[in-house]
Amino acid sequence: MKVVIIGGTGLIGRKFATKLQAGGHQVVAASPSTGVNSLTGQGQAHPLPRRADRARTGIEQAKADWKAARFDSVPGETEFIPLPGPAPKVVSYP
Repeated sequence: MKVVIIGGTGLIGRKFATKLQAGGHQVVAASPSTGVNSLTGQGQAHPLPRRADRARTGIEQAKADWKAARFDSVPGETEFIPLPGPAPKVVSYP
């Protein structure tokens, strides 16, 4: 399996990469020192914005599920805690 490790040259990432390679995986270390900026996607052949879009979609689905009370209840809990409403409008003064 090909695995990309963001921070793969750091203290923990390097150790993790070594273990994965020992298990027969192909590892790519993504870090500023390898020319990859994981925040902007610069230096990546295939940036990750599609993953961010999927994450946003998942978050929106979870919010809809919560509002529709589609989650199992927690044993012993009787109170439903709603999600906070929209952020208040910013008022600017001249």
